[in-house]
Amino acid sequence: MKYLKIGLVTLIALFQWSLFGQTTDAMSAKTIDYSYLTEVGTIDFSGYTIDDYSKAFDHALQMKTDSLNAANVMKGNVVMSMLAKQVNAEIVNHNLDSNARQTKDLLIKFRAQHYYVYLPEVSMIIKFFGYVCMGEYSHIYNVVTTNSKILPIVIFGVVLLCVVILHLFGKIKWKYKKLTNHLILVVFFIFVVLTIAFKLTCGCNVDEYSFYGIAIN
Repeated sequence: MKYLKIGLVTLIALFQWSLFGQTTDAMSAKTIDYSYLTEVGTIDFSGYTIDDYSKAFDHALQMKTDSLNAANVMKGNVVMSMLAKQVNAEIVNHNLDSNARQTKDLLIKFRAQHYYVYLPEVSMIIKFFGYVCMGEYSHIYNVVTTNSKILPIVIFGVVLLCVVILHLFGKIKWKYKKLTNHLILVVFFIFVVLTIAFKLTCGCNVDEYSFYGIAIN
């Protein structure tokens, strides 16, 4: 009797584990892998984390590339399309962080399959430094002259430059001439160093949505 009770308890435990012990990922994988094509559209993505979306993408890609099973290919295409729309909605609704490393990796995988999920407008700062990096000065001129936010800064810079030039030619008389000369020399040196460093490193550090690793959207 004692051994019968032990065996019965063990069976109950195994049964409970088989029902509730599976991970969310395994359950979602089963849903995607074995549901009929007509039921794929009813997959519930609520509660999915970025890991769940990434693994669901891998399952969809595996089905999509199953050349031996046409139904799987169709099902994989449908699931991947649904995932792309869902991930985009999650990012727009701020449920997923578009700047997180895992999210960026997932978006890269989507793009490799020609699903361009969440492409925010490139910021003016990125455009400006991108043009500077590539030496596209005609584009820089267009950005400077057409952007109402940048134009006042440019005007201030031009005025400041004129003042500096007048100072260097002795047209402006003031008490702290030597100190001003030293300050201009230091600023000019820093500017030259930063400009050279930028031109040498910008090629791999300025991309569509980030500037030296800082996300700018």
